[in-house]
Amino acid sequence: MPHKFIFCCFVLLTLHAWGQKSPAQILLDKSIHYHDPKNNWPRFADSLFVVQESPGKAVRNTRMYINQKKSLFSHSQYRNDTLFTRIISDNECSYRMNEVDISVPEAEKLNLTCDRSKMLRNYYTFLYGLPMKLNDPGTLIDPEVTQGKFNRQEADILKVHYDPSVGKDTWYFYFARENHALIGYRFYHDETKNDGEYIELEGERLIQGIKIPAIRTWFVNKDDRLLGKDILQ
Repeated sequence: MPHKFIFCCFVLLTLHAWGQKSPAQILLDKSIHYHDPKNNWPRFADSLFVVQESPGKAVRNTRMYINQKKSLFSHSQYRNDTLFTRIISDNECSYRMNEVDISVPEAEKLNLTCDRSKMLRNYYTFLYGLPMKLNDPGTLIDPEVTQGKFNRQEADILKVHYDPSVGKDTWYFYFARENHALIGYRFYHDETKNDGEYIELEGERLIQGIKIPAIRTWFVNKDDRLLGKDILQ
């Protein structure tokens, strides 16, 4: 009898906690379960190889390493024929040129700054950590889910703002109705001006048990102009 009582209490508490969640949080939880069913993102440690294409520009190949538990991030990219690597470990920046360590003053002469390195870390861990990153502190999710279309596909939509200490843009995230996969997102600096960009997601790569979108194609909100494409290898 005591075991049955404890089990019933557990079920009731679980249902109560679920009932306290907003429709938006329930949708986000379902999407995270689709992309990261074993909750691997908090301990993610792997390299990402990305081919970046932009109209009228040379193709860029970028290698990133993200280690969540060790607070380690690196970003390697060729500039002409020289390979530059930025490394951030516990918020401390270091640099390499053609796999050889260089000093911070030397790096700064090459326009390799710690501020820029941290921006790249935050940018890439946000993009490749979605939708899990929508649970980060400072993320303000409108409680209701709306419905619409994105890239000619029926979608459930979350509207997101951020605490001013985190960011000022307004974001919309689009999820497939059938499986709650993230299929795209859009942001505005000022929504009344229809500025900002939208990003279409295509395909998936399974990396450390996480379904990460394989192709991100960027467009301008105002005129649908193509900005570029990031292809995860």
